[in-house]
Amino acid sequence: MGTLLKIVGAGWAVLGVANIFMSPSISGSNPNSSMGGLVLLFNFVVFVLPGLGICGLGFLVANKKKRAAGRVATAAQIGRFCGACGKPIPEGNRFCGSCGKPQQEGIVT
Repeated sequence: MGTLLKIVGAGWAVLGVANIFMSPSISGSNPNSSMGGLVLLFNFVVFVLPGLGICGLGFLVANKKKRAAGRVATAAQIGRFCGACGKPIPEGNRFCGSCGKPQQEGIVT
């Protein structure tokens, strides 16, 4: 999903930039046109900003999945379970990561 959002957002932003540079009032082929500023503003607001926002959202979604995958504890890291809530507690932690209850050293359940 993140990759799709990045591709769509980047494409949308590139389309907006291309529209800005290909516009006759911006490129100089029609110097008497007073619409240059409006064309620039329209393309920037409708294409470039939303495209960059969607692309950024894609990066956030992709990084969230990577961060969540990095937080998964392996079986070797989990040596005991919380007596209050039953969630696994990695070795060396003095408090439960789920409920926050202090854990007694040396008790493995």
